Amino acid sequence: MARRRSETERTTVWLVRQPHGLVAASALDLEVIERYRIGARLTCYIEPQRRDEVLYRRYRAIVSKVAKAFGIDHDSLHWRLRLKCGLHRELRELDGAVSIIPRSTTELQDDEFRAYFDRAMVVLIDELGVPPEEIYGPDTWHQAGIKHTLED
Repeated sequence: MARRRSETERTTVWLVRQPHGLVAASALDLEVIERYRIGARLTCYIEPQRRDEVLYRRYRAIVSKVAKAFGIDHDSLHWRLRLKCGLHRELRELDGAVSIIPRSTTELQDDEFRAYFDRAMVVLIDELGVPPEEIYGPDTWHQAGIKHTLED
């Protein structure tokens, strides 16, 4: 059974300001926006654009493609990848218990995000056994600046 997205969940989308208003920057962003009914009021937090937006978009596209192929929720896969790659922090509960939660990738500087991207791709390949070419294609994979080879 597919999980229905709660309207209170936060999702990151990119918008481009056009003369007639804000529009989705990509098909992936449009897909997220179309989950909401026409006339739905959404809260937006405006942030400066990530300098390495191309790599971040590539990451989102790869995670989405792998999630769809394996029947995994995109947000769950992104959550798991951050934990597996050590991108997490401790959260102290009111009762003193400690929970481990993933940090947001938006907190990362460009060089930190590139290192996270490399680790996340290795996790996808090692744990899911998917050759990189099947995830996103050899040309794009090479352009992403991956530091390891398929034999690693």
